Amino acid sequence: MHIKGNGVNVLSRITVFFLCLVLLGVPSLNSAQQPQPTRGARGLLFEISNGSEKVYVFGTIHAANESFYPLPQAVVQALSASSAVYLETDPALTPASRPAVNALSALAEGDDIRDGMDPALVNSLDNLLPRIGMKWDSISRIKPWMLALRLSSVYLKSSGLDTSWSNEEYIAGFARAQGKPVEGFETIMEQLQLYDAAPLPEQYAYLRGVIDDVAAAPATGKKNRLASAWLAGNAADIEETYRRTRKVGQSGWPTLWKHLFDDRNERFERQITHILRTRSPSFIAVGTLHLVGETSVIARLQARGLKARLISE
Repeated sequence: MHIKGNGVNVLSRITVFFLCLVLLGVPSLNSAQQPQPTRGARGLLFEISNGSEKVYVFGTIHAANESFYPLPQAVVQALSASSAVYLETDPALTPASRPAVNALSALAEGDDIRDGMDPALVNSLDNLLPRIGMKWDSISRIKPWMLALRLSSVYLKSSGLDTSWSNEEYIAGFARAQGKPVEGFETIMEQLQLYDAAPLPEQYAYLRGVIDDVAAAPATGKKNRLASAWLAGNAADIEETYRRTRKVGQSGWPTLWKHLFDDRNERFERQITHILRTRSPSFIAVGTLHLVGETSVIARLQARGLKARLISE
């Protein structure tokens, strides 16, 4: 089952963001580029507390545009009140990973990505590649998951979104302008290794979903469901997007889904709990879809007996 525009590419957006930083290099926003905060929603911001200890957990969107800024006043106030900032991956640490990323994503000598493709998938790419300015020669030696991530960047652009406007870039720039330390929960290689560890049939199934998304991409400037829900701070719509994505993932690439969501949510929860005990107050930013659903980071924190309050303005 595939849900166009709301399944596979929602999942791959975070990795595409960091992949672009590795392969292309995107400058962080500096303090001169930080506009004044706005009032209203945009994203989900939680205060997690245990007595006098507290941290802020913000759900980010990894590809955006100028209309997504400035961030809400509550988010800026939480950032300013925090002693440290934690992201899924610190953008400033990724460029050195480029050679390792290239090596990880390369097929074995003599292999071709078409070797494991069914004829229908080859035909879909034959039709799609000329439309997006790609040639077989440029992709034949990479693994299916890497091709899926490259195609996802095309999908994002067609939706009027750009990784250079990611929340992570904005938050990291804001924090460093205030002299706050910025750390990452994981490295780009750790994240990409999750894709690489997926069984090959799941990689091809994941690729198929991305190809369908790109082939049916909306007109430039049309926001997708997650982007619209994030802008409105609509928790119900964000959770519905998560449920749709989970249905696609668990039916088509269950191992990859477990690695990217269930396992990481458990790790993020442990890291946040440690930060709450040792470095309160801090600001933590992870992808929005990690904060909704029965096995979300927030649900796991609450299961530990911690208080989670959704902050709204």
